[in-house]
Amino acid sequence: MRDRTIRAALILFLILPLPASADAPARLTCGPLTVLTTGQSPDQHTRVTKGTEALASAAGVMDVQCASGLTGSSPALLIGTYTPGGDIIEVYETNPFRRVLRSNNGVVPGLTLHPAARGTVALVLSDGHFDGYAGLSRSDSPAGIPLVACDRGGTWVDCTREFPDVIKSCLDLYVNALDYAGHAPEDDAAARGGALGTYACQLLGGQDSIEAVEHAIVVESGNAAAARRIAAWVRDHAADVRQWLAVRGTRLLVP
Repeated sequence: MRDRTIRAALILFLILPLPASADAPARLTCGPLTVLTTGQSPDQHTRVTKGTEALASAAGVMDVQCASGLTGSSPALLIGTYTPGGDIIEVYETNPFRRVLRSNNGVVPGLTLHPAARGTVALVLSDGHFDGYAGLSRSDSPAGIPLVACDRGGTWVDCTREFPDVIKSCLDLYVNALDYAGHAPEDDAAARGGALGTYACQLLGGQDSIEAVEHAIVVESGNAAAARRIAAWVRDHAADVRQWLAVRGTRLLVP
């Protein structure tokens, strides 16, 4: 039996956090900036300085990275912090120092960089929009659908469709939950969450077919009656998922 906990699989699939230990570097140089981190995750405190000038500070820091090729010609400073309402990812240009992106990263912490065109990189975020959706529990929800963010001339856009490997990994993740369909009444929620996640990841790739989701449920579970029932549930919520896709870039990617 596959691991029932979607969230545990998601963390292995998508998240590459800094170690939560004393081994994490206390000092990071990023362009002209120095980042000093004290404490241990998730209670780390970070201070950003340029020479003797203090520029910013943050508490509850989970992850700090310096990335070249993400935005502009200078390295970018990335800071991930924990808050009770969701994990926050912030991106700063280093010269001059200014914040260019702030994203509420949902419920799964982490920063992942993905190679992009012409020596650039993109930022892979985790979209927690469907956490607890339609009465699903946190463990059954498709709460970490990826959002790939690209800087296009100073404007951040949702460029997920340009990365088919990310979309495939998303589909593979949620298809894994479909075999619970029809096994027992308490398993229906896991299968509904997997089906909703499968449909959402399918939309990311430009396909809109609930029939394909139903077929995937049959393949994974061998239960055609349960597949029809769960596909009907997805169909009832399909308009919400389409609306989510249409606006998620402007909702999550703000200066």
